[in-house]
Amino acid sequence: MHFACRNLSFRAPSNGGARNLIKRRSLTSFEMTTGQRGLTLLELLIAVMMMAALITALWAVYKANFDAFYSQVTRSNIKGETGRAVATMANEIRQAASLSTATATNLIIAYDTDGDGDDDSVQFTWAGASGNPLNRVSGGATTPLVSAVSSLAFSYYDSSNTLLTLPVTLSQVKSVLITLTSTSGDETFTVRSQASLRNL
Repeated sequence: MHFACRNLSFRAPSNGGARNLIKRRSLTSFEMTTGQRGLTLLELLIAVMMMAALITALWAVYKANFDAFYSQVTRSNIKGETGRAVATMANEIRQAASLSTATATNLIIAYDTDGDGDDDSVQFTWAGASGNPLNRVSGGATTPLVSAVSSLAFSYYDSSNTLLTLPVTLSQVKSVLITLTSTSGDETFTVRSQASLRNL
């Protein structure tokens, strides 16, 4: 068996060539490993639009919840103010020792409000226009019981609980039905209470 060998020769690259080869490989390696590039204008616009849509959706949810909360608070305030006003009037009507005026929107009674033995005049009055306050007038002082009234009606009944026709005969009045409706914004609330004139 015979083996033949040929002379092989190798030529090392020059120093400059070696440096260029290393540099090209380094750049290629850097480009492959990083793979980073900037956002295009289209991608940026899409991101901004998505963010705007998210903010709009969150604001809609927040506003709906806030409106519901505000409406609930407003309704609660109206109910409280109207209920307290009717309770105040009914309580004072029950204590009345005399009755001097009795119309649909104006009632004047008298009783000893301060315990000094003398009867004091107490007036409940409303101007009759929606949005005007219901006032309590006594001792020269005017106190709003309800800030904005839609309607107020005093109805008068005799001893047999029969409705009296206006204008009434004061001596026949034995009880008063109060119907008060107040409004704030789109919220309306009505309270009714009948009070007997125990001292008449």
